[in-house]
Amino acid sequence: MGIIHIIRKKIKYKAENLGIRKSLFLYIFVGILTGMIVWGFVVCFVENWKTIIVSSNDIALIDRHYILENYNLKIKNQILLLEKIEIIALLFILLITIFLISHFYYKRRLKEPFEILKKEMQYICRDDLSFDCSYITDDEMGMICVGFNKMRLQLIKNRKNLWDLMENQRQLNAAFAHDIRTPLTIMKSYTQLLLKYYQTGKISEARLFEIMKIIDNQVDRLETFSSTMKEIHSFEVFKPGKKRVNLKDLVKIVRNNVKGMDRDIQVSMRNRGSNDNPKEIYCDCNLIQEVLDNLIVNAIRFAKNIICVELVLENENLFIFVKDDGKGFDPEALEKATHPYFSTDRNHFGLGLTISKILTKKHGGDLELMNSIHGGAIVCAYFYIE
Repeated sequence: MGIIHIIRKKIKYKAENLGIRKSLFLYIFVGILTGMIVWGFVVCFVENWKTIIVSSNDIALIDRHYILENYNLKIKNQILLLEKIEIIALLFILLITIFLISHFYYKRRLKEPFEILKKEMQYICRDDLSFDCSYITDDEMGMICVGFNKMRLQLIKNRKNLWDLMENQRQLNAAFAHDIRTPLTIMKSYTQLLLKYYQTGKISEARLFEIMKIIDNQVDRLETFSSTMKEIHSFEVFKPGKKRVNLKDLVKIVRNNVKGMDRDIQVSMRNRGSNDNPKEIYCDCNLIQEVLDNLIVNAIRFAKNIICVELVLENENLFIFVKDDGKGFDPEALEKATHPYFSTDRNHFGLGLTISKILTKKHGGDLELMNSIHGGAIVCAYFYIE
């Protein structure tokens, strides 16, 4: 019994997984064979009745034409009726066979996958891609359903990619709006200084030249930043533009930028871990300025009176510490402050620390947040500088 059961299962599996054409031939063959068997029974039935009719009238069953020509009308009509029944039965069996083949073939091989595909199309028309239209067979309908399911999964993937692209574009737009504010603030501060004191003669030529150089540097930053934003579509493809930078010039640029932010901010520079104080470092100066500006602007929002910026050179890393005497980070902010759009202030995008973290990682470093034991917040950004 076990062997018979296994054989039946194998035959059933092969029959269910036959191709559309082969299974159609099989259904037609079985239908024709069944029809021929039924037709054989009908022929036997008719012939038996013919035998009964001629036997009851003491007639030998000879040739049909002989009987129709030589015997009475009643017998002739009975014989003709049986022959008509035979022809009608043949037509009826033919029609029933065609109907049953179509019915069972559609019901067993086409109905379920058609309903699955129809349901999938209804879901897609409703913009719902959650319906799984898998149909587990090895025939053509199974392949079509698998193909539809792959299309559905590809649509989901494409939609996710589109959402990611839109989110990247949104972040880039917000980053552009966020990061141009600091250079503009510095330029505005120095411009107001010139408008206020230049006409009174309180600004020397040397100081005027220095201010113009600072403003020109901020214009260069804006041009570099805008050209970079035009070239990239997401932060993933952004690459730092590293070059040799004089360390003293970098510190001077940082101090000049800080002066333009209308706050008394202390800036210091020290070297640790090495006795040699390098004159040049290999870095992206604009990227470092962007990160530092974001950290200082963030500190200005929360500081009470004091903001300190400390640049520390250690081996092949440049550490920038920005400290303030504000209330510091709460536990949630320590965990989520670098997440996109996290902010404790509804008037801010919550992108400054996010952008800074991304840029520091692009420069081979990272961004860390902590609270000072003396109160206030400390943000450390470090960069790999060869």
